[in-house]
Amino acid sequence: MFKKRMKLLAAASVFFIIQFTFLPYVSFRGVVPDLLAILVVFYACYARRSALVLFAVTIGLAKDIFSMGLFGIEAVAAGCAAFPLYYLIHKFPSEFLFFRVAAVFCYVVMNQLIVIIGMCVFSSSSNGITLITQVMMPLVGYTVALAPLVLWLLKIVMKDSLRQYKLF
Repeated sequence: MFKKRMKLLAAASVFFIIQFTFLPYVSFRGVVPDLLAILVVFYACYARRSALVLFAVTIGLAKDIFSMGLFGIEAVAAGCAAFPLYYLIHKFPSEFLFFRVAAVFCYVVMNQLIVIIGMCVFSSSSNGITLITQVMMPLVGYTVALAPLVLWLLKIVMKDSLRQYKLF
């Protein structure tokens, strides 16, 4: 059990390092793919709902700490988007890569919509339409384009830890 948690922690640490140090240099129109959202979707395939929501909120808090946006919005968005993600993952056969990439698309769209709504409510200078067209759409496209490779690599790295409900 400890080895499985350590593998997940190591994968999350590597994703954090890549997300916040390397990926800003390969941004597309100032937008970087959300590797941490892909990690949350991967984890959703194997975890209970409560563990998934806790994991998503933790990832969101870490993103809040390292980003310059409004503090708390990413954590709330990640937690709120984790609930429908859990039901989506368990409704369809998540062992197929196509469905996992579709889940990444749905999760990133839900997460970003909640972030944009929060930014429009709490920041008077934010324009929702501009955020959707200039930030959300490239972010979703970039993340979904990278998702098959990242999900495949995660499956290889975590192969002996892929028993349902055994990660936490």
